[in-house]
Order: sequence, then structure tokens, then C-alpha cells
Amino acid sequence: MFEHLVYFTSAAVATWLLFKIFQTLQNRLPHPPGPPPLPLIGNFHQLPKSDLHLKLKEWKDEFGPLVFVSILGSPVLYLNEYEDARELLDTRGSIYSDRPRFEMATELVQFNRSTVMSPFNRYHRAIRKLLSATFSGRRTERFEGVQEKAALTFVNDVLKEPKQLVPFLRRMAGEVILGITYGYDVRASNDPIVAMAERSNAEFGQAVTVGAFFVDFIPIMKYIPEWFPFATFQKTAALWREHFHEATNVPYEAVKEAMARGEARPSYVADHLQDHEGPMSAEDEDVLKFSAMNMYTAGADTVTTVLKTFFFIMTAHPSIQKRAQEEVDSIIRGEDRLPRIADREKLPFVEAVLLEIMRWAPLVPFGIPHRLSSPDVYKGYYIPKNTIVYANQWEMCQNPEQYPNPQEFRPERFLDLDPQKRQQDPRQIAFGFGRRICPGKELADSTIFLTMAILLATCTIEPGLDASGQEIQPVAEFNWGLVCELKDWEFRIRPREGKGIQLLRNPHEG
Repeated sequence: MFEHLVYFTSAAVATWLLFKIFQTLQNRLPHPPGPPPLPLIGNFHQLPKSDLHLKLKEWKDEFGPLVFVSILGSPVLYLNEYEDARELLDTRGSIYSDRPRFEMATELVQFNRSTVMSPFNRYHRAIRKLLSATFSGRRTERFEGVQEKAALTFVNDVLKEPKQLVPFLRRMAGEVILGITYGYDVRASNDPIVAMAERSNAEFGQAVTVGAFFVDFIPIMKYIPEWFPFATFQKTAALWREHFHEATNVPYEAVKEAMARGEARPSYVADHLQDHEGPMSAEDEDVLKFSAMNMYTAGADTVTTVLKTFFFIMTAHPSIQKRAQEEVDSIIRGEDRLPRIADREKLPFVEAVLLEIMRWAPLVPFGIPHRLSSPDVYKGYYIPKNTIVYANQWEMCQNPEQYPNPQEFRPERFLDLDPQKRQQDPRQIAFGFGRRICPGKELADSTIFLTMAILLATCTIEPGLDASGQEIQPVAEFNWGLVCELKDWEFRIRPREGKGIQLLRNPHEG
């Protein structure tokens, strides 16, 4: 008995001493380097309204891969190299997986109910578990029929009306995601369910924009009533909250009504409702319906933006398009069929084009921010609790040490047979890090690949023509926000000669 008492006492004293030593070291260690802050506002005045990637590049060149700033009293850490993001956000994910409190987005609009912005707690883990059971790994293979149908509809439509590229892409993304999630059949480009989800998606992007709302920096403002002068943000929050809940509840309730009539199609929501024993608790129902909404939130922008970039690359690089077309032709020649997801391993150059697109124009250039839930020490620097941590995906994908000549679009960088020379798969960056990695990444990735392959088999994309009939060479210009999207450019699309276009119109002929 006495020996046990001595053991536990010694262990407690040792733990206390280690804690005090760590605390002393924290107090003596510097923060990571960064530009000197001003009193009260910190470095807020140095954040540009546009081209943040250029400012972060400037800071990285001056201070190194870890850049620490203060924004109106909130500590912010930018991670500019993959190895640091991997170590902190993956390896130390237990303390780096929370989300910052954007008072506007998470508290007032209630986007904290979604997987993307929910705190790292039991509710978040329940959502991730539910999504993983349906959408991780090879489980997405059973959805290929939905993906193919949507891709064929898209290609036929864009051949008729190329100016409607983005609306058609968004409808295709909606057809895949809403079909799989709710069993919902998207009817037209202006489908009401797609419109609801798109509207809420756009409002989410605005709500999480750093510096867009002062209530994010002065949280007590959230208690100001709507009628108070200068409280228009409260009216905006109320409207966006209504839109978010409408986009979440309307398709979910439609599935329940269809099940009551015995008319529900197999889907993520219907399957989980059917498999649940007894009535669902309010918490379980929240987990299901908000995880379903998250599939659209996370997937629609990914599919739309990456495929829009594919159209740009095919317009700007005809030799790359020709090589990719020849590779697709080589595997379907004589078989009277269009390419399938199962052909992916036989299409290494098409795969390399997709990887290079995700590297050349990363979808979420600065990532969704993480929050440090307890203080940490890294590389001799003290990082305080509640630090907001951004993985600067743009800089990681433009790092010349990782990707030589990064501004050049060169799919061949991913084709080297020597694993030591092959460059890093950018999907390890683009889909996020650690316990916040995108849960629907396999579905988005396979949808994009299949659509690319069908386009290459059936169409040729070319530069648009000016008034004198000369080709207009496209120039890459981006709209910067939460998502990085290419601005519109002039292009033409025409069907290729041969069996492919016939199969596009009548896919079951072969």
C-alpha cells in the first residue's frame, strides 16, 4: 500500500515538474517570425483587399515558411510549406483540428452545424463517421451510373451552348451530388433545389471571408439588435440563416415524404433513415441532414471549378489535349464504348493532366482555417492557444523546390517512373489536412476524371475567334475568394469525328 502511495505521489510530482518546465519554456520561447504588429490592430492594416497570395509570398521570402501575424488581437499562423502543414495539421491533429469562431458564419448564421465549420467535438466526429461509411475509398464505385449519366448530359448541353459552361457544370455537380445524397432528379439548369444550395454556398463563402464583418473581431457586437443603427449584419445573418436551413431541410424532408409514400429512391439519406432502428433522436437527425447538406457544400465548387480549369487548359494547350485524346482513343478503339472510371489506370497522361490542374490552380488557395485548441511548441517557437492556422495551399503548389518551374503547366512532372523523382500528388494538399480532410474527395475526384475522359473522347476544345476570325489566345486571370476560380475566356467546342460522338448521343448503342 505504502509503495503504491509513493509511486503515485512521485508520478504526480514528476508530471507537475514537467508541466512547469514546459510552461517556463513557453514563456521564454519566441513566436514564429512575422511582420511587426501595431498596437490593437496588429497586422490588420497590412492585409490586402486582393492578391493575398502575393503578400504571403512576400512575407515567406522575408520571414520563412512559418509566418505569424496578429489580426485585431487574434494570433494567426500561415503555413507555407507542405512538411509543416503535415506535421501540425496531420501528426498533431488532436490539437489542430478545431475551427475558429467566425461570429458571423458560425454563431449568427449557424454554419457551425455543417461538417466544414463544426467544432472538433462529438457531433463533428459523428458526421464524419456517417459520411465515411458511404463515401470513402472504393465505396463510391457504385455511383458510377449516376456520374456517367450526369457527365453525358453535361457534354451534350455544352456542345449546344458553350456560353453556359459554368451553369451546366453546376447542374452536373448538382445532378451527381443530389442524386446520390437524396435520390433527387435535377430537372434543369435553374433547378430550385440546386438554386437553394448554390445560394447558401455563395453566402458561406462571404461569411467566412476574413475582414468582411467586424463582429468577427468584436464578438460582443453579436448582441446588438437588428433595429440598432449600423446593425445591418444582423439582418444579413438572419436572411442567410434562413437560406441555410431551407437548403438543408427542403431536400431532406422531401426524402422522408417520398419514403412515407413508398416512392423513395435509394440514396444516402433514405438508406440511413431506413437502416435506423426506431425513431431518430433530434441529434441523430441533425447529424444526418447536415452531413447530407455538406456533400453539396464541399463537392459542387470542387467539381465545377476544376472542370472549368480543364476547359481553360485544353483551350490554351492544344498539344496537351491532342496527347490526352490519343491516349483515350487507344483504350476504346474498336470497342464501341466511351471511357469508364475503370479505365483510369490505363490513362496515366489524363491522370497527370488532372493532377497538374489541381496543382496549377488549387481550389481553396489558403485552405479552411484550423484553430489550435491548446498551446504548442514547434521548431523552437511558441504557438499560443486559439491561434488560427492557415495552410497556404497556393504557395505549397507553387513551391519551386517541390515543383520545378511551377508556373509552367506540365503534366509530365507526374509521369516519372522513378518514385524518387516523381513529384508529390497535389491532392494531398488540395483536399485539406488531418482530421479535416474532405470526406467526399473520392467522389469529387472520380466525377472530375470521368467527365474529362468523356470530353476527350468526344470533343475538341479550341480558342474563341475575334471579329477578324483570328484565334483569341486565353490569358489566365483568377477571381480570388474562399475558392480560386478562373475568369471567363473565349473558347469553342466541337464534336470529334467518329463513333465517340454517336455514343455520346446514344450511349447504349455500343
